[in-house]
Amino acid sequence: MKRPTVFISYSHDSASHKKRVKALADRLTKDGLEVFLDQYIPPGGPPEGWPTWMENNVEQADKVLVVCTPTYHRRYQKKEVPKKGRGGTYESAIIKQIIHDAQDKTDKFSAVIFQAKDERSIPAVLRERDYYCIASKEGYNRLYHFLTFGQSAACPEQISETTKPRPLRKRDGIVPISKLRSQRELPGEEFAIELLSKPVTLTRDASGRVTVLIKREGVTDAIISTKGKREAEDFFVNKANRDDLLQKDEDIQRFLAGNGKAVRHVELEKLGIRLRWASGGVLSIVSFQRRKWVPLFFRDIPPYGWNIALGSTERWLQNGTVKELNQLQSEWNEPSRFILREFIEETLVLDGIPSTKTTRQLRNFEVKGIKGVNLSMLQGISFDEQHAELRRSRSQDGLLLERTETHPIEAELLPGFCKVQVQAQGNTSSTEMPEVLVCFSLLDLGIEVVQVLKYKINDTDYLLDGEMKNDETRSLQLVKMPIALVSCDYLAKVFGQRKATLEYNNGSPPSIRMPLFCPKQSRKEIYLFSWDVKQRIKAVRGNSGTPWQRKRFKLWFKRFGCHFVNKKSCPSCAQPSNLFVPGTAKILNLYFSKVWKKK
Repeated sequence: MKRPTVFISYSHDSASHKKRVKALADRLTKDGLEVFLDQYIPPGGPPEGWPTWMENNVEQADKVLVVCTPTYHRRYQKKEVPKKGRGGTYESAIIKQIIHDAQDKTDKFSAVIFQAKDERSIPAVLRERDYYCIASKEGYNRLYHFLTFGQSAACPEQISETTKPRPLRKRDGIVPISKLRSQRELPGEEFAIELLSKPVTLTRDASGRVTVLIKREGVTDAIISTKGKREAEDFFVNKANRDDLLQKDEDIQRFLAGNGKAVRHVELEKLGIRLRWASGGVLSIVSFQRRKWVPLFFRDIPPYGWNIALGSTERWLQNGTVKELNQLQSEWNEPSRFILREFIEETLVLDGIPSTKTTRQLRNFEVKGIKGVNLSMLQGISFDEQHAELRRSRSQDGLLLERTETHPIEAELLPGFCKVQVQAQGNTSSTEMPEVLVCFSLLDLGIEVVQVLKYKINDTDYLLDGEMKNDETRSLQLVKMPIALVSCDYLAKVFGQRKATLEYNNGSPPSIRMPLFCPKQSRKEIYLFSWDVKQRIKAVRGNSGTPWQRKRFKLWFKRFGCHFVNKKSCPSCAQPSNLFVPGTAKILNLYFSKVWKKK
C-alpha cells in the first residue's frame, strides 16, 4: 500500500527552529511516511526551482502540515518585511488558494505547534480544524494517527496504546446503571444517560413517516458527566471502525430523509458501539420582526458549532439528594418529559435589552395543549430563578432580571414525521412519542429526539442563553453561549436538500461543516444578540467574570473570536462560523428538506 505523503510548510525562524522541524520530518519518515521538506533538497535547490517545487508538492501531498509560529503567522498575513521570508509567504499563499478553491471542504491541511503558547499563531482558517501540539508523546501520537488515517502503516508502540483502552466502567463519568438507584448525588454528576446495547429499528411507511423502536433491555452502564461522554466516545469509536460508522451514519440520515416503505436495523453489536439514551430538545420556529427564524446557540466545547436547545435526561437533585425517585425512569421512557425542561432552561426571553440599571422581565412560556405545569416545566422554572439570581451577581454581569407570569409567550407544538417507541426493561409493551424529529450521530454515540415549537416574540424582546454549569468546586457558573436568530429562508437554502452534504471535520468528537453557511448578506439572515458576546469579551480582557469563565472564554476567543468580533472589537456575525453540532445539522436537514418544503 502506498505510503502517506506529507508536506511540511514552515518559516525559517532560526537555526534551532529549522532543526526541530527536521527532527519532526525525520521521525515521521522513520515511522513510515514519505515527507516533503525543503531541508531534504541538496544544495543548489530543486531543478524546477523553488516556486514550482512548492506548488507541486503542496498539491500532490496527501496531507500538509503547517508549523505555526509568530513568524509564520506574520508571513501568512503578508505583514512581513519586504523580501524577507519569501518561501513561507509563497507557501501560505498556495495553501490559502487551495482551501478557497475547495470552498473550505478539504481536510488536507492541519496546523502543528511545538509549544502551547503558539496556539495564538494558528491562522483562523486552520484554527477551527484539529491542530496538534507535539510537545508531548500523546500529541505526536494524535498527529501520527491523523496522518495515517485509513492506512496500514503504523507505529507498533503507538497503536498498542490506543487499541487497548481501559475497561469501560473504570473510566471517569461512567458508572454501573445500579448506581443511579441511589438517592444521593454521585461525584461529578451532571446528567444520567443510559448506554443502549440492543438494536434500534427504523421503519418507514409509504408517506415517509418513520417509527423508531428503542429497546432499553440489557442496559448495564450509564454516563453521568461530559467527561464520561468523551470517555465513551474514545472507548467505542476508533480508527478501525470510524469509516464504517461514517458510512452507516450517512445511510441512516438518508433513510430518515427519504420516502417509501423500508426498514433499517442499527445493529449496535456489529458496529461495536452503544448509543446514548436519552438526549433531545426543541427546534424553535420564531416569529420576530415580520420574519421566521431559528434560534441557534454557539457551543464552545466539542463538538463545536451552532446548536439548537438540546439536553439530556437527568435526576432532579436538591442539596445532594434526589427529589423525585421515579422521574428518571419516566424520562427514559418518555423523552417529552425532559425536552421542554431543556428548552426552558436554555432559552431566556427578556422584555427588552439587558441592563444593569433597569430590571428586565423574564417572560414565561405557555405551551398549547399542556395543561397546568408538569414536572419538566417546573424544573425549568426553578432553573430560571437560579439563573436570574446568578445574573444579578457583579462577579457575573450584574444584570437585573426577575421572572414574571404576566404577558406569557404562547407556544404551540408543530408536528414532525417521526414516532418514537420505547420498550422499558422487562416490558414487552412500549410508550410512544409521536410527531417528533429523530436523528443519529454515531461518531458521538448520539440519538436526538426533537420537538418543533413555534412562538412569537415582540420586536423589542431579547434572547439570552440560560445554561449553567458547575465548576471544579461545584459552584454554579453562567455559560453565556452566543445566541443568534438565523432566518428560516436561509436555513432552507443551506439544509433544504434531502441529500445535502453533511461533512464531518476531524474533531474529537467531530463537528459538521456546512460550506454553504456563509451568507454575504449576513446582516439580513443572521441576527446576533450581542449582550453575552460583550460579556465574554470583557472576561477575556480580565475586566469581569469568574476565573472559570475567563479560562473558558479565552479558549473560545482564540478559536472562534473572528466569527463574533469585528476589527473594531465589536460583536458581529458578518463572518459566521460554518460549524454545526452534528445533531443540530441533521435535524435542520430533516426539517427543512422534509417538513418546511411541504409547508
